[in-house]
Amino acid sequence: MTLPLLEPQLPFYDDELAQGYLARTGQFHTGASLSQFRGYWDIGVKDIRDGTEDFVQALSALSGVEAEHIRYNTLVAKPDGNFTLRGEIFNRPFVRRGSVTVCLECLADDHAKAGWNPGSLRFRWQWLLRPFVCCALHQSQLVEFRRVDSIDLFDIEQLLALNDIEPGDVATPGDKSPGLLQQYVSRRFSATDKCEDWLGTQTVSGVVKASEMLGALLADGPTAPIKEYGPSDWARVGDIGFKTYSAGTDTILREFKRLCTDSGRSSGRAGPQAAYGYFFRWLKKRNMVDGMEPLRSILRTAIVENFALDAGEVVLGETLPARRMHSANSLASATGISKSRISMLMRKAGMLPATAKGASLNRWAFPADAAEKVIARTQEAVSLRQVRKILGCSVTQAERLAHSGLISPIIPVTEGQHGIRAGGYVKEELEQFLANICNNCGGIDDEVEGYLSLWGVTCGRSSTEQILEFQLKGEFRHTKLLKGVSRIDHLRFNKDEVKAVLEELDPDFTISAGEVIRILGVQTYTPRRLASPEHGGPWLHEVDQTEYRQRKGKLRFSRIEFQKFQERYIKAAAIGRLLGISHVEVKKLMADSGILPIADPVWMGAWFYERKDLLRLIDNLDETAFPISELKSAAREWPNR
Repeated sequence: MTLPLLEPQLPFYDDELAQGYLARTGQFHTGASLSQFRGYWDIGVKDIRDGTEDFVQALSALSGVEAEHIRYNTLVAKPDGNFTLRGEIFNRPFVRRGSVTVCLECLADDHAKAGWNPGSLRFRWQWLLRPFVCCALHQSQLVEFRRVDSIDLFDIEQLLALNDIEPGDVATPGDKSPGLLQQYVSRRFSATDKCEDWLGTQTVSGVVKASEMLGALLADGPTAPIKEYGPSDWARVGDIGFKTYSAGTDTILREFKRLCTDSGRSSGRAGPQAAYGYFFRWLKKRNMVDGMEPLRSILRTAIVENFALDAGEVVLGETLPARRMHSANSLASATGISKSRISMLMRKAGMLPATAKGASLNRWAFPADAAEKVIARTQEAVSLRQVRKILGCSVTQAERLAHSGLISPIIPVTEGQHGIRAGGYVKEELEQFLANICNNCGGIDDEVEGYLSLWGVTCGRSSTEQILEFQLKGEFRHTKLLKGVSRIDHLRFNKDEVKAVLEELDPDFTISAGEVIRILGVQTYTPRRLASPEHGGPWLHEVDQTEYRQRKGKLRFSRIEFQKFQERYIKAAAIGRLLGISHVEVKKLMADSGILPIADPVWMGAWFYERKDLLRLIDNLDETAFPISELKSAAREWPNR
């Protein structure tokens, strides 16, 4: 049948659904319902419902509107069960079937603009999509109508008549603004240029469903009563979930990790089912073409990275080829080491938080490879005291090497150098370190003039770690080994060679007594007292004037040694500034705690205390009056002036 062009032509709006436009055309030209009007022109019910090409061509012929424009705003049912509208693909649950929602205020505006003539009520395409629960223009809740015959839902005027409703006569219930998810769907259907970002690569129905299910998990937990949710509940959780889902993979993984550590029974025996509940079961049942693969992949990653799963276990349809994570229990079973020792080692290694103790240990997982390496190295570890025997150095020198990173404990050193003593060191690595230092050194049978031990060349000049680092780099070519023994205490360095290297590095690596006075804010005689052997000194060593003639007659110190002094000692006045009290109160507080200055303050000309004693004092302060943790952190580097 050749269809005529109906005059006068009825305008077709961009926010209008093509099926609704056909119903409006029938009301405008004939006053008939959609069911009657489509019969006049032999347009099939299935063609209207499914938005076929025959429907598009028939409506274009009757209305005079270009077929491309009508096709763009037509709800089309595809053979695979999906739908398309305005360039977007979505699944069946995304579309309202058997019901439709409308904004009565929008319809009242339509009637008023058209002078209340038939065919004025436009069916907005948003009203057929489930995420739309309110009108963005009027900030009002949409009203739902139900009909058994699906094409009758497109006929707005008939729907209102059957329900005895006149637009404008019925107040729309409740003021409501569109949420984040509805705003996103509206932008996506309204956009002419489709964005290929994280969300743009997924179907709109997939984004909506993923946001809703994720939001239910975040808002109501793993036992969320999703079967009891109504439209307002889905809108609420959809907005919550969309905020996280739209942020991308990293944000979603952080939330999954939080849920994992927050879940579990008192025994700590909790798997993905306990952490993610219905959400895990739902994704486990979905097939691979439902648009949920991005979310399923993220949850799979979260499970693999947060649960101690054996190799070969199937996680959301994929087999785990190798173990990625261990728990304290699984690692204890694999190594035969007690769970308490495992947890202690993992806490020191920073793989478990300090709070992971007792029954809740199994809530936490840590990387399997890193944990197994720590355990393997621990089996042959030696303490810091044994390090000095292996290397042939003092305990202080061993600590300096560990502080500088030239030797590394098994347990990584944390802030504040915690772990230097307790970490444990691999004997083979220590022996290799010693070999690297001594391999190119010649031998001498007895002490030789012009050659000094490690302590001799560092005292007042440099540091243990700096000298040995130069030795490793090959800067010292004339270093000898006393009696050919490969030990640090048998190293003999050429004094002139060391001096030349240090002066080239920093021509002025010394500091004058005047600068010390200015920096510390002390009496003019205090630097000389710090270098004196009296009263338990010296605390600083004077630079040898015979080696540095340009400084002859002046008291000078090594800048490196002065820096070490400041790291170890602190003045009473500086403590007062740290604690917010006077230096007099500091002295009384120290005396009451049994802490004495390093020497007679009258003789020294200043009140100096060891920083370790200050930390001990802070530990005993009233927590309600002082921020203990902040003070301890600041005390380690608090300046003397």
